[in-house]
Amino acid sequence: MISKENKGSMANHVFKYHCDSIAIDQSQGTTRGYALGLSSLDGNIWNGCVKIISLPEGNELASRDFQCGIPIVRYHHSNTVILAGRDDGNISILSPDDLDELQVIPAHDDIVTAICSNKFNSQFASASFDGYIKIWDITADGVYTPVCIFSGHTGNVTDICFSNRSQYELCSIGQDGFVRLWDQRQSRDCIGLFSIGQPGSAILWDPHSESNVIAGTDSGTLLFINFEILSKSNGINQYKEASTTVSNNRSGRIRRIIGNKDKEDVFIIASDDTYISVLERKLIDQMVVIEAKEDDITKHTDYVTDIAWVDHEKYLVSSSTDKTVGLTMIKL
Repeated sequence: MISKENKGSMANHVFKYHCDSIAIDQSQGTTRGYALGLSSLDGNIWNGCVKIISLPEGNELASRDFQCGIPIVRYHHSNTVILAGRDDGNISILSPDDLDELQVIPAHDDIVTAICSNKFNSQFASASFDGYIKIWDITADGVYTPVCIFSGHTGNVTDICFSNRSQYELCSIGQDGFVRLWDQRQSRDCIGLFSIGQPGSAILWDPHSESNVIAGTDSGTLLFINFEILSKSNGINQYKEASTTVSNNRSGRIRRIIGNKDKEDVFIIASDDTYISVLERKLIDQMVVIEAKEDDITKHTDYVTDIAWVDHEKYLVSSSTDKTVGLTMIKL
């Protein structure tokens, strides 16, 4: 359950710009702070910045301004760089200490919507409104270059996630209403396809499963999709037709889905309806049922754009277009 005596008791960190994305620095296994991607519309021109903020004090440790919005920011899983996706299609590689710009990648032709790193190696992937998914790796001289490009979505690609079981596999979701599964060894076509029948907005590879992904939609629907392996051909997985469990949980677009490393059936979702929901997956009479573990968390007054765990998953941090970052103590 959510620890009620602490729920909402911590003051939000307040910023000048819309808080679009949040990422946690877990260097040396401890939480030093978080990186924040911010955007502001000045007339008809977007500006933005990346900030590093200490936890729990909320002190600004570093800041870098951009002449574009920063819709997505992520630490590489090695914590050696910060990856900042930009409205102009570029990706800035930033120092995690002082936000020095180490490299600018001309990655996409439209807004960068998602970035995720591959836990098996040094790769990271990016997705964009231009419909492309690109996988990047670092060369011997320290420069990130594309190693694989996927295309197949007929609309904006809204989110991506790497597989838990294979360094080669990646899943994507888009506004075209499809979840697609890709393999770098077979880059021409996707190896798995599932229609969700409506625009998709968020995706997570279930951290406790080799074949389940969890998808969120613009209408607030949550889908549990199983890509089950049938066999292997030339080392590449061959899949059965995907099956799904559907739950209508929110009244607004689902922006982010995260799991919990200790509780395999617990998931947290952030939504445009201003709420953060803690959900539990149960098997009742051989049917999968999704239930709320506790009352929704109400830390914000506008869209909740991102969520992340800190301090060994005791605290949840959330960013919002209400220009705040919220901190909530969680006890599951």
